[in-house]
Amino acid sequence: MTDNGTGDYTIAISTDMGSANYSHPIGSSLGNGGSGLDTDIQTKAAGSLRFHTVRDDSTKTDCVHISVSILGDLA
Repeated sequence: MTDNGTGDYTIAISTDMGSANYSHPIGSSLGNGGSGLDTDIQTKAAGSLRFHTVRDDSTKTDCVHISVSILGDLA
């Protein structure tokens, strides 16, 4: 995972998926009991996934914890 800036992350998938049609549940936390975070997918490709973590007011924010699963068929 690469931290591209405030609330902006890219995950590089070492073995490409068969296509960009895969599932990607993402969980994030501020770490202090804060809630109201969501993820905004920016780009999705067979070999990467870029997303923003955002507050309820749509401002990007860094997270303390991020959990991502990539589910689908490999190429």
